[in-house]
Amino acid sequence: MNISRVRTGICCAGLCVTALLFVTGCLAAESRQEASALPGTAILAANGQSDWKIVLRAEASGPETLAAGELARYVRAIAQADLPILKGSSPGAHTIAIDSGAGELDGFDLAVTTNRITIHGHTPRGALYGVYQLLEDLGCRWYYPGSLGEVVPAVPALGLTPKTTRQTASFRERSVMLAYPFYYDRFEEWIDVLAKQRINNLVI
Repeated sequence: MNISRVRTGICCAGLCVTALLFVTGCLAAESRQEASALPGTAILAANGQSDWKIVLRAEASGPETLAAGELARYVRAIAQADLPILKGSSPGAHTIAIDSGAGELDGFDLAVTTNRITIHGHTPRGALYGVYQLLEDLGCRWYYPGSLGEVVPAVPALGLTPKTTRQTASFRERSVMLAYPFYYDRFEEWIDVLAKQRINNLVI
C-alpha cells in the first residue's frame, strides 16, 4: 500500500468536508436576514464585572437551556465576567431573555437595546441559533471542530450596538455528511460545530 497516497487522500477528504461545512454553514446562517441599527451601546461587561442576567422561562426547553449555558460560557471566556442564569424570573433591565415558539423552521428574532436583549426562537433550536448569532456579533467564529477552529476574542469591555435581527431558515433540514471513519473519533466536536453553523442534520 502506498502510504503517501493514503495520507493525501485523507487530507483531501478533510479539505472537502471543511469546505462543505463552511459553504453550507454560510448558506444556512445567511438565509434571509434583516437587521437595523439603533443609537447607543449595550455594555454587557467591563473589567471582569457585569450586572446582566440571562433569564429563561420556568418550562425552558433543552435547546433554550443549552443556549443560556453557551452564552454564559462564552461571555466568561471573552470578558472574564459571569452572567447568572435565572429560571422563571420576569425579564427586567439588564437581562438577556431567551425563549422559543412552536414554529416549523429554525429561525429567530434577536433584539438588542441598551438595557435588554431578547432572543426568541421560532423553534427551540432557533433560540440556540439566536444565541450563536449574538456571539458572532461579539466576535466569535467557529470554522472547524475543536479549539483549533474556534475564534474567541478577549476584551476588557464587551458592548453591542442596539439593533433588531430576524433570520428564517430557507430549508427545514440542513445537512452535512461525514463519509470517512477518520472523523468519527471527534463525533461530539462535529455535532457542536455543526450546531454553531446552523446545521441540524448529520449523516454518517
